[in-house]
Amino acid sequence: MLVVLFLLLEVKAAYVIIPNGVQFTIKDNGYDTVHIAGSFNTWSSTEDQLQKNGDEWKITLPIKPGKYQYKFIIDSKDWVLDPDNTVKVKDGEFENSYLEFLKDDIPAEKVVEEVKQIDPEKERENLLKKRMTHFKYVDKNVESVSVVGNFNKWDINAFKLSDSDGDGIWEGDFYIEPGEYSYMFVVNGTKWYSDPEASEFKEDGFGGKNSILKVSGQR
Repeated sequence: MLVVLFLLLEVKAAYVIIPNGVQFTIKDNGYDTVHIAGSFNTWSSTEDQLQKNGDEWKITLPIKPGKYQYKFIIDSKDWVLDPDNTVKVKDGEFENSYLEFLKDDIPAEKVVEEVKQIDPEKERENLLKKRMTHFKYVDKNVESVSVVGNFNKWDINAFKLSDSDGDGIWEGDFYIEPGEYSYMFVVNGTKWYSDPEASEFKEDGFGGKNSILKVSGQR
């Protein structure tokens, strides 16, 4: 059951509804990076990175009116609630910050039409089915690392890993539905490698091997 907790009569939140979407803000506390993940971006931990502006981190996302859950991700590892949003959602075992706005809340007549409409209830159901899965790739001499597989249609831009402190450890957490999947790492956008830490491998039909990932359906 989805339970929304209204902690105060007046909602305090670090977001602002603007003509082209929603602007999110969080105060800096010595962070190296800040991302935002939510039902509006299929809970990707690397897709939407905030930019530092003085003592704040900000991002504007082209979100259409609706109901959404979200969290900030600090330094690519700590998932935190919006500290300035008093509205939270108890969603099964998860607790997330909650955002809801209507078309009438937008301060301009034009509504962003090019963004695909998201069904919040369907997104919630999909999220509860998925399990957060951690990927890690170690190499100090690369500029970018992605993880691709049949869980994201082998899209090299879908699951991008992050090395926020430059120590050569590239990591990312992504929600994936239970099942068995083939996957590989893509380094610098062109070189494909199996995961050396994988416990199983399968021939890919092109002389190489895919790593095998098994996502359990149990919590």
